[in-house]
Amino acid sequence: MLFKTVYGPELHTIFNFIATSGPTEKDVLYESFLPVINGQLAPKTNLDDALSFLISANLVFKNDFGKYEVEPCKNFRLKLLANIRDIQLGKVPPRYPVDPWYLNLVDEIFVRPNRMFAFRLHQLTNATNVSEVLSEERVNAWRRVIEYLGVGSRMYSGFLCSYDPQLIWEILSEWEQEEGALETLLEEQVGKYLPWKSKTGDISNALRIPLQILARENFIKFEKKQDSPYRGFLGGYKWIVKESDKNVSVY
Repeated sequence: MLFKTVYGPELHTIFNFIATSGPTEKDVLYESFLPVINGQLAPKTNLDDALSFLISANLVFKNDFGKYEVEPCKNFRLKLLANIRDIQLGKVPPRYPVDPWYLNLVDEIFVRPNRMFAFRLHQLTNATNVSEVLSEERVNAWRRVIEYLGVGSRMYSGFLCSYDPQLIWEILSEWEQEEGALETLLEEQVGKYLPWKSKTGDISNALRIPLQILARENFIKFEKKQDSPYRGFLGGYKWIVKESDKNVSVY
């Protein structure tokens, strides 16, 4: 299940450990990550939750010998987002009925209504059509992980949904084209990882702001190309050009 009490950084650490070690038994993970208290290993719940999350996200799997292996990737954050996006969109069957809601909540609460900030997330979450009631503890864990993934920032008891410009640049850098229709980029590239479209069909503020930051910092350039048959966004822009080397960091 994705809605486990996890934090984010430990997911990447465990993934890297298995990737480096090769097929790994669970006891090895316990011995490697859990401290010894009074001669006994600390409680296993947090590690078990992290493993459950990684398995539900299709990043870790058990082989025929009961050992854990990983699905190789170059960018952990992008691979995780792509996998849970596939689950959200129904391209990959979820292991638990509630799993598609991991990104559905971002879409329903923030992206589609074009809302950037929300308080009372526990109440808002359970006011959606989510398939089961989520405890406040699980909602808080969800906030932590999506912040870690670059979806936004926790603020007091609420959440500010504005995608990390570095994350968006990494997504754009994976696009094979150096320039092309903005509509194509949104549908075929950004949409592989994140929801982006508001109810009106325009770019939601969650994505609009990081795109404008990247344009201001000369990572990308927008062009109107009046004769282009593609739809315009952000005031009529139809074309996007990548202007920086893909290995350059935004920060």
